[in-house]
Amino acid sequence: MIKKEKRRRLSHEILGITFLCFIISAFLCLLLCGIGTVITDHFFELETDIDYALATTRVIGISVVISALFFALLFLIG
Repeated sequence: MIKKEKRRRLSHEILGITFLCFIISAFLCLLLCGIGTVITDHFFELETDIDYALATTRVIGISVVISALFFALLFLIG
């Protein structure tokens, strides 16, 4: 007897791709936030007149936007 191969349902496949894209994008967001924070800390060691909280908020916002765009790109490619 020939065993029937278990076929993956399309919904499970799409869910898997979505989860993988989300994990990669979340890692990218954490990486960008970390790098941005290090650069911001170094920039403020030079004693500039820019508000530190505003700069940190902008770094986080830019990181989230880039990660969301990367998620969309990965999902469309996948």
